[in-house]
Amino acid sequence: MYSGEYPLHNTVDIINNISLNNDIPCLAYVHVYNNVGKRFLFCLDSGASNSYIKASVAKQFNAQVNMNQATTFKTADDATATSLGTAGILLDLKVCSFEVQFNVIQNCSLDALIGFDVLKNFICNFPQQSLVHVEGWRIPIVVEPLYVSSTDCKY
Repeated sequence: MYSGEYPLHNTVDIINNISLNNDIPCLAYVHVYNNVGKRFLFCLDSGASNSYIKASVAKQFNAQVNMNQATTFKTADDATATSLGTAGILLDLKVCSFEVQFNVIQNCSLDALIGFDVLKNFICNFPQQSLVHVEGWRIPIVVEPLYVSSTDCKY
């Protein structure tokens, strides 16, 4: 998974390669900062109904997990899993900040998945390397080839 400086690749080149060679799976990420300025990569996943965050990452945002709101859900590989609960986390994206209710999961190779519950308010503009919010915020995205499997998360 990408952990270097933004951007790792020229997004337009990646998109052009994808259009020529559709067998290259890619993921899109946004940079999110916690209250001490540490940067995390949160994966954009419009196929996920809800947003999910790894418990160890939620802790670095000083999130209070409401364990009374644990939910059962289906994973990408059709397994059934249960979250630890939910937590409201302030997403500092530098150009804007807003709170998202995340389902907290124990282990995952990704820091977090931002699901359709949040993405329904955005247009993903790959050629301009951004998410555009309905209120006009333009958030930079990172697009890169897939380095993790959709089944890498252990619940």
